[in-house]
Amino acid sequence: GNDPEWGYIGVYKDVLLGGLGFASYRERHKIEIESDKELKLSKAGFGTKSLDRAASRALVAFDRYSGRQLWKVDATNSFWHNGIVAGGGRVYCLDRNPTVIEETMKRRGKKSTSGYKITALDYKSGDKLWEVTDRIFGTWLGYSETYNSLLQSGSQASDRLTDEIGTGMRVYDASDGTLRWERDSLKYAGPCVLHKEWIITNTNAYSESAGAFHIQTGEQRMEKNPITGEMQPWKITRSYGCNSIIASENLLTFRSGAAGYYDLVTDSGTGNLGGFRSGCTSNLVVANGVLNAPDYTRTCSCSYQNQTSLALIHMPDIDVWTVHPTAKSTKPFSAIESLAVNFGAPGDRRDRDGTLWIEYPSLAADAHPIEITLNADAKPFQYHSSRLNGIDRSWLYSSGVENVQKLRIKLTTIEPPKTSDESVKKDDDDDGAKKDKSKSTVATKVSEKSEDANALKQKSSTTNSEESTPSRYDVELFFMLPAHAKGVDSVEFEFVCLGKHEMVSLNDAERIVRRRFTTEPISSHLEILFESKKGIPVLNGIRMERLD
Repeated sequence: GNDPEWGYIGVYKDVLLGGLGFASYRERHKIEIESDKELKLSKAGFGTKSLDRAASRALVAFDRYSGRQLWKVDATNSFWHNGIVAGGGRVYCLDRNPTVIEETMKRRGKKSTSGYKITALDYKSGDKLWEVTDRIFGTWLGYSETYNSLLQSGSQASDRLTDEIGTGMRVYDASDGTLRWERDSLKYAGPCVLHKEWIITNTNAYSESAGAFHIQTGEQRMEKNPITGEMQPWKITRSYGCNSIIASENLLTFRSGAAGYYDLVTDSGTGNLGGFRSGCTSNLVVANGVLNAPDYTRTCSCSYQNQTSLALIHMPDIDVWTVHPTAKSTKPFSAIESLAVNFGAPGDRRDRDGTLWIEYPSLAADAHPIEITLNADAKPFQYHSSRLNGIDRSWLYSSGVENVQKLRIKLTTIEPPKTSDESVKKDDDDDGAKKDKSKSTVATKVSEKSEDANALKQKSSTTNSEESTPSRYDVELFFMLPAHAKGVDSVEFEFVCLGKHEMVSLNDAERIVRRRFTTEPISSHLEILFESKKGIPVLNGIRMERLD
């Protein structure tokens, strides 16, 4: 009938909260929004029709056990559903109208409402405890019980309402509404995630987040770059997909092409659970040690291998590969402080000691800004680490490069390649370089000796870099007799670095060999040559640490 509908439902302790009566801006104010007519059919849900149901005209509270009404509060404008949150014995309400509604009313000479505010109510009585009226801009409120803080922010994203806000944050003392800090010019994607002491901003498809900010001070979270040691803002990235990031104690989950996640414990980067996609609405929910993935793809036509519901548990030994955003965004022309390279790996991975091993050649994403040169006929390989049961860091030895004769690593970072096709470097002539430019051979980047156009472009981007201060490096090489090498029971080769020679023998009795040495002071490149004595030389990884 004519009874108002409930537009919001929430539970706090023994109280049931309901949004009473949709805002229905267009009908209530007798206005039409011209911009709605320009929306494509697929975008119609992001227009003002959805705004009509994104807020309520009143908030009512019930005893959720008896059903007795406790209180009712009318909005001056409208209570945004994403701006109703409870905590600390209070219910906080964001009372404002969408910007597009206000502007439309003004253009039509209608009286626009006023009195934008954030109000804190006693959750049992509905009595007003405090009110803030200055700079009410947001579309989303969040509450931190640990820090008794209230966040006013926006929730702008590519798959959210067009009237969402994407600039500005303000944090208040939730007890009395005192402003603790503001960053009114900060741009970001929402909704934000309040995780322990951090406000984690969201990220749209194929983009980088604005980072994370301390809920008590507003200071941006910084982290040490794993390659240069420089402090950089902590950020996350993801590839294509709808939905928003949600958090558990140890994981952020979201869509990144397929089902995606970011491990907050290891900080190893964005990873994927392949073979299925998460929902258009967030559905990768972690609880009690189980990642629950109920099918929520609904009528989406995206083509993925499996449409199913899953429940997943943590398995420490499973192959886990990620793309580390901070390593990818390393500033050019910086001295390399620490570098660990896992040759042939399908992504990045952090080991239990905290070392981030980066993939080379780059296949999971665009190349890291590191110049690595291999001989042209060196061949990467990779197989599943389950073939190496009982071996420590089996994932490190399950990939590598065969027939390695020359390895050369520039000791300063370079400008990142513009495309994935230019990600890897090999010494070769013109003809050999041109044969390896296709997408299927992303593991090939032309050498400086080649006249290929891509090579010249890459060369020009690195010739302006300065040499680093001469320094000694602690270097460790990792070798293993490949499990896929049928009929090969032993390999012998010699490697030479700065005039020092050392033999490596791999056989059934000693399948894994590690060699560690300290270089003399070097400033430009680390170069290692390999010479076969029996069979084909193989290299799985290199770790190097600047000592001076």
